[in-house]
Amino acid sequence: MSISKLFKSILCATILVATSVAANATTIDFTFNINGGGQYGSGNFTGTDLNNDGFLTLNELTTFNGFITKEGSFVSLPSLFQFSAFDLTTDTWNTSPLQGNTGFHIWFSWNNGGNAVFNSAFNMNTTVVSQDAPASVPEPLTLGLFAIGLLGLGVVRRRKN
Repeated sequence: MSISKLFKSILCATILVATSVAANATTIDFTFNINGGGQYGSGNFTGTDLNNDGFLTLNELTTFNGFITKEGSFVSLPSLFQFSAFDLTTDTWNTSPLQGNTGFHIWFSWNNGGNAVFNSAFNMNTTVVSQDAPASVPEPLTLGLFAIGLLGLGVVRRRKN
């Protein structure tokens, strides 16, 4: 094997290792109660934090199943219209209003925004069922030293032949 081929192989392997970041998958159960009343609905959602920012957003959800007990409605991922970011660090739904809603905060909505679960009428409780640990990413210096070591081994092997 020539040194240029060996170097290309090491470089490709180093790039693959450096760019392969496994995102963390999370499953969350939730219930919401009407203020001053009993349980109004419940459900769960799963998602993968694709950009590793610590939040699950609508485009990162893989499933959403909500049952609105009082209305007899079922909300699934395709019917979900809005979804406020879920903070994976604090295990809570983001409290910032969704765009266009300044008077109250919507956790999620469906029917093109015609129905919603929001903070002025409901209390939200969430439980993280499972959360994968974020993948550890090797430091660039470590990868560089590893590549130099492999290159050195290749040179020594070639000189022996």
